[in-house]
Amino acid sequence: MEAPQVFRKFVSSVLTFDRAERLSRLVETARGQRKALDALSHEFQDYLRADVATPSREAFWSSPCLLFCSPKTFGERKVSFALAYEELSTQDSWLLVSEDGRFSVYRPEDRWDDERTLAT
Repeated sequence: MEAPQVFRKFVSSVLTFDRAERLSRLVETARGQRKALDALSHEFQDYLRADVATPSREAFWSSPCLLFCSPKTFGERKVSFALAYEELSTQDSWLLVSEDGRFSVYRPEDRWDDERTLAT
């Protein structure tokens, strides 16, 4: 799957319906992708569904993933979650999503203690 498809699949599984629909429409254009990335920083966590699972990282940690990070990194491919996480260890406001859209690690802006591991 391409980055917009992965992103749409992921948000439709973990966010409330209205917010997932909005972000899914945005990712069709480069400008919309930037807006979606901004939403990761400022509102993503507020719209997580209550029933989203929190898996063990061992289930997917060595798998390839895509990086979504404001302001301009939309779907950059990474060899594994582990390597991407190491690369991003000193940064915030990013989302790593498995290539199939099922697993993710999300670190909100300025709230490292609120980092989340999610599964659909």
